Amino acid sequence: MKPRKGRITLLAASTLALAVPMLPVSNALALPFTIHWTAPGDDSLAGRATSYDLRVSQSPITVTNFALATRVTGVPAPKTVGSLETFAVNGLVDGVLYYLAIKAGDDVGHWSVMSNVLRRPGTSVSIREPVAELFFSTARPNPAHVVARWTYTLPADSHVDVRVFDAMGRQVATLAAGERKAGGSELTWNLHDSAGHEVPAGVYFVRAQLGAHGWSRRLVVAR
Repeated sequence: MKPRKGRITLLAASTLALAVPMLPVSNALALPFTIHWTAPGDDSLAGRATSYDLRVSQSPITVTNFALATRVTGVPAPKTVGSLETFAVNGLVDGVLYYLAIKAGDDVGHWSVMSNVLRRPGTSVSIREPVAELFFSTARPNPAHVVARWTYTLPADSHVDVRVFDAMGRQVATLAAGERKAGGSELTWNLHDSAGHEVPAGVYFVRAQLGAHGWSRRLVVAR
């Protein structure tokens, strides 16, 4: 992970989203404080990060003082890029204002830039649902020998159509066709055609239509 890439940002683009139920003021925020964000890659939109560093403080968190904030334990390892992450922060005191921020790291010690800073108010708040970023990844791995994978996220329920074509423009396989729920998901291709036969080595193109938006991704199959 290059320090200049892979930022986790607020709501519409890879979010730490506030998700606290409305409670009476006398019991405000008595439940765990649940946050959401979208998993970044090992290098922005590619690969897979290996760890998170979530910090909490009663003072605003900045790039300069991030390491001085209290580290939250128990944060699970990152999911595949584009997946929706959810974590409940326990032990926060009712009526106290807290600030939270997060970074993602890789296996050689590189860290992303710090996320936006999320405020957990000291009074009750209404729920805000996490919003996923519309996204369709490149293939992993590429070249592929046995299997290839793609991840995508939808901000709302949408029709998803993903098909594989060879270099001559002939359809080889259908990976998805139908309505899908909002959020993140993964598609897998076993490098076989619709008849169940292994496709030959060569260049293939995956055409993805997520609602009204389309992508074309290049994949090399190596045997």
